[in-house]
Amino acid sequence: MLKRLIFRSFVLIVALAFEIASPLRAESKLNRTLLIEQIQRFIRTRYVVAEARAAALSKLSESVASGRYDIADDRAFAALVTEDLKAVTRDRHVYLVHDPAKASVLRAAPQMGYAALNAQAGVAAQRFRRENQGLIEQRILEGNVRYLNIVAFDWTNGVTSGVYDGAMRFLRDGDAIIIDVRQNAGGFPDAVHYLLSHFVEPNTLFVTFFEGTKATPLRSVRDLPSGRIKGKPIFVLTGPATASAAEELAYQIANRKLGEVVGEPTAGAGNQSDVFPIAGGFVLSLSTARAIDAITNTNWEGVGVLPTIASPVGSAMLIAHARALEQLALSASTDDQIRLRWELRIARARVAPPTMTAAALARYVGNYGDRHVTSRDGTLYWKRGAQAEIEMQALGDDWFLLGATGNQACFIAENGRVTSVVISRPDGDGAAIPRSAFSAR
Repeated sequence: MLKRLIFRSFVLIVALAFEIASPLRAESKLNRTLLIEQIQRFIRTRYVVAEARAAALSKLSESVASGRYDIADDRAFAALVTEDLKAVTRDRHVYLVHDPAKASVLRAAPQMGYAALNAQAGVAAQRFRRENQGLIEQRILEGNVRYLNIVAFDWTNGVTSGVYDGAMRFLRDGDAIIIDVRQNAGGFPDAVHYLLSHFVEPNTLFVTFFEGTKATPLRSVRDLPSGRIKGKPIFVLTGPATASAAEELAYQIANRKLGEVVGEPTAGAGNQSDVFPIAGGFVLSLSTARAIDAITNTNWEGVGVLPTIASPVGSAMLIAHARALEQLALSASTDDQIRLRWELRIARARVAPPTMTAAALARYVGNYGDRHVTSRDGTLYWKRGAQAEIEMQALGDDWFLLGATGNQACFIAENGRVTSVVISRPDGDGAAIPRSAFSAR
């Protein structure tokens, strides 16, 4: 009797749960269907890739019919919609996110362009300020090669240009320039075009954005407080994470023969995007304008930008630095050539560290005046008198870096035997020290 009562209670609970859950599932399905219909309206009217519209609309309808979107979790729903849209469009600018704050601002000012919206409404201005408008690192590398790392092309009217002015003054005083956008997923055209303006003539046409019958040409800025930069080797570092506006930087530098692109192919997101509020706190991103380059009459959508110097993305900066020193050495004065070649040996060793066998290292072991060279565990060590022992880093071609002293040592061989060592300082000064006769090999 007790078992029967327990079983009936269980059946009743399940039935009640099903009655409650069914309306919830039905309501969820209805809400998701309405959201999908709103998304489809934007795709029909604003999505610039006409050849992909039908497939995108069909994919969304299929997923609604199959119940794929009948889930309560908003972020999971947005992820599924994004997955479906990307599967048929292959468009990096197409996605759905659940972001009630941004959706609210977009609904309040739908007539504003996206760049103006972010700047004036303050949606992203504080984040831009904290990350210095995307310009997160500046460095001076050996040979006065100036390095700038830009992780995002942020833009706030009246603010960002001043940050770029300072960065351009820094780059202008270098002998060569490396701009790193390996981790830059893009941003605002205003930022990349302001940056590019420093390397071309005023009023140079970069791209034209076509949105329906509307054409918007984007040109270089006429007046630049930091001046224009000409005649310097320029290298742009790229990788698979380089997208959108960051790709245009590499695209323009390569196609205008302004410099070299070093690294791996970019993502292939060439169109301009906009964002739209969707009911329920969702935000839809779509490509709304097709970018056509002034030189190539096409863009990098779907194909990316190919490097002019291919390298693993992690080695791109080392390779670019070595290439910069090579180019600078070609046109340098005699004194500067000595310094640049000294620095180039180190740069090349960083790219491809030389490996040496114990037998090869043994050639150098011995006494050179009051210097003593020993070999231990596959490494040479340098010791002068009572001073501390220094590890010697192989640079290739009988050259070694003497630890942190900043000096280099070059062993001289005659008839296959090492007879002396030359100590070379960064300024080119140095001295040859004969090998002691009793230690000669």
